[in-house]
Amino acid sequence: MTRQYYIFLLLSLLIFAGCKTTNNIALIPYKKEYSKYVNDMAILHYPESPQIDVNIRNDELFITSLVAGPAIVPQLFMLLAKSSAEKEDSLAFNELIFDLNIGDLLCEKLNTKFQLCSYFHVVPQEKIVKNTTVWKLMEKKEKDAKDYTQIGTELGIDTVLETDVLSFGVKDPGIFSDPYAYMNIDVKMTTAAGGIVIWRDIIQAKTEVGTSTVAFEEMVYTDVEFLRKKLEEVAD
Repeated sequence: MTRQYYIFLLLSLLIFAGCKTTNNIALIPYKKEYSKYVNDMAILHYPESPQIDVNIRNDELFITSLVAGPAIVPQLFMLLAKSSAEKEDSLAFNELIFDLNIGDLLCEKLNTKFQLCSYFHVVPQEKIVKNTTVWKLMEKKEKDAKDYTQIGTELGIDTVLETDVLSFGVKDPGIFSDPYAYMNIDVKMTTAAGGIVIWRDIIQAKTEVGTSTVAFEEMVYTDVEFLRKKLEEVAD
């Protein structure tokens, strides 16, 4: 094997070593007959939320790639530099919104919208947060039937809607596109009696930032609330 191949292999491992992986999730479609189970519902989220993911360096990579030409080694070093810069962006953005729990924000948005629905009752988020027993059970990602029964008893509900934010952040697809805020959520609806999953899906949402990448970066560092507002918009 050539020296270039080994360099390619080494840098590829360095670049992709930190990539996030998500376990396969079995999706369950919602059926009309399930509606008879939904009368009183609580919306829960996992207390631990992921850090914001930032990928806004694609424009820079495109331009430098053209300059470098087809040479493999320079291209790989540019990919490594891009990966390092994205980690720095992520750290900086996380510091700006250090007090934002995206899972909690999402639940508040959902709760407000569902309270306007006349078909079923939704437990206020304040009641869920104040319940120590329910809060401890929220931390368990793999709940059993007894856990759901206990949640149902504590809150007086028949259905539990759980949201797990898999990833969220800001992306810039490339030189011909503007950046957007996005969110990927694992949503699961379960009966309190028996812990039967009646619906599960991966929901993907995004909203355009409305500016170029350069303007977006300037706005983020001059107005902290700008980034927070964009994340609230995609959660909404």
